[in-house]
Amino acid sequence: MSSAQRCGFGARTTPVDVAVVTPVYRNRATLPSLYARVGSVLDQLGKSWNLVFVNDVCPQRSIEVMRALAQDDPRVVIVDLDQNVGQARAVLEGLRHVRARYVVIMDADLQDPPEAIAKLLVALDANGPRCKVVFAGHRGRYEPWLRWVTGRVFRTLRGWLFGIPRDAGSFGIICGDALPALLSLSAPLPHWPLLVGWLKLPSRSVPVRRHQRHQGESAYSHRKRLRVAAETFRTW
Repeated sequence: MSSAQRCGFGARTTPVDVAVVTPVYRNRATLPSLYARVGSVLDQLGKSWNLVFVNDVCPQRSIEVMRALAQDDPRVVIVDLDQNVGQARAVLEGLRHVRARYVVIMDADLQDPPEAIAKLLVALDANGPRCKVVFAGHRGRYEPWLRWVTGRVFRTLRGWLFGIPRDAGSFGIICGDALPALLSLSAPLPHWPLLVGWLKLPSRSVPVRRHQRHQGESAYSHRKRLRVAAETFRTW
């Protein structure tokens, strides 16, 4: 794992209600809007919060935008990796730097609407202490046909093998008390939903409509998606 430095221009050292962990790679243009929308929804809910950006050595110099946001708002925390480790491991690095009652994981491209964080919080609380994870269940046609079909097949197989909701994406919320178990797991699983399945953490999903990508391209090519799928099934 790459070493990381936490820098937040006065970032909180006490626990917060909600920490939002976001890996950043090729997302410079969406960061200001992501910050504004995350802050708006959590402020309206009356929650204390951190937005934790994990800079995965972004080639677009997104770190400059992150630093500007952190300088203006101490609730923005930057975890600055010294080498590119990929989205899945960047998420885990971010999780090591949070102290919160609830932890939201979401991408920085705004395909997943930050406003749905409120829906995830309500669903987690409504299911009582036994439910540790709520995923945003993918809805809508948000990417080209072939990517949409292959993604759906992968999620269905993943759900069958690992017991997590079959529509689960990488946007979701975790109870903070489940993080130690998740972070202690040494199995080489490629992304965090699989860790949830591996640990058999009680989980469910709620439907959330994804949006088409308006800026840039996904870092996940068809070849990279196949590699993640191969790693997943080999681990199982």
